[in-house]
Amino acid sequence: MRRALLALGLASTLSLPAHAEYFLDARQKGELISRGEISGRDGARYNVWIVPGYVVPAQNAAEGWRAAGQDLKEYGDPALYRNARKHSRDTFRFARRDIIREFAFVGTGRTWVDSFGTASERVDKRVFGWWFAYPWALLEATGASALRVGLGVPTGVAVGLGGVTALPAVELMLPTLKAGYHSTVDGFAVPVLGMSWNTVVAPPLALLGEQPSPERADGFWMKRIDPVTSDVELQAALQALSAWRAAEVATTPARAVTEAEQAAMGVLDARRQALLRELEQERRALHEAAQARLLALLQSATARAPAPDQLGALAQRHGRRPFINALRGPGVDEATARLLLATLLGDQDIPDDVAPPLRPDAEKTNPVKRSFELMEE
Repeated sequence: MRRALLALGLASTLSLPAHAEYFLDARQKGELISRGEISGRDGARYNVWIVPGYVVPAQNAAEGWRAAGQDLKEYGDPALYRNARKHSRDTFRFARRDIIREFAFVGTGRTWVDSFGTASERVDKRVFGWWFAYPWALLEATGASALRVGLGVPTGVAVGLGGVTALPAVELMLPTLKAGYHSTVDGFAVPVLGMSWNTVVAPPLALLGEQPSPERADGFWMKRIDPVTSDVELQAALQALSAWRAAEVATTPARAVTEAEQAAMGVLDARRQALLRELEQERRALHEAAQARLLALLQSATARAPAPDQLGALAQRHGRRPFINALRGPGVDEATARLLLATLLGDQDIPDDVAPPLRPDAEKTNPVKRSFELMEE
């Protein structure tokens, strides 16, 4: 306790320069209390995270009230009322056209047509369980219709009524609500809290705070702001230097140098592209010659390959693609694999890909689940 009192007494004795070498001097204490920042002896600024200062909250309060004024000015803008009418009209149209008409009624009619059209095709093809096609169509169409009409009509009515009543009222109240938020929260509550907290935390930290240094700045409670970015005089000098450089480079002699360089670089780029094309042609020719020799060797060994009849039957069922992928590999590209497969299968007309089954084998359904599926389509 005695040590703490002694440190506090020493820190408050601002006239002794030796103390300011360790503790903050008077100017630094003022910076910490007013702005929550300290100018270090190394020329850098140090931002103390838990000290908001008085200046910044006051600026935030002014900005909050300024924003509130801008919000209230919206009542003088005809776009506010125009947008409210437009959004109300669009919402009502969406409810009437998209939800009630398209989703509920048009979608229901389309479901009946599609379901019974599919049932007719299944009956014509005599697929497995064809005799159950029309009862199934009746079940799925009835279920989808109940969901579409039962959900679509009440939802459409609710959205339509909200579009002509609640939505315009909310839109017209938005400027007032925004102004109230900016004035009470941004313009009053947050600055008052910040200043109150600053009154509590800043004085003891100013009295007992040590000289800031890179070693004491952990990046959390205290963050060192690089002098290069915080020195206003330096930033002005750098901008002047950049402007001088831009002006000098824009002179006629300097432009002649850069234009000559660009022209020479263009010639070199053209030569490089020509050499790359020549090398690519040589590489492709070498590769194609090697693939031709390899294809001849593999074609001569087709007697040891799987039986062509078995491969042909499987290819008719699954397409050429799985077999091409199997023949591709180290040393064999796709073109060679395709030619080799043609040798194995002969002249059979088989596409690369065969359409998979309409539905995965593991997927099961029931009338309720199918009704939800049809409603999503």
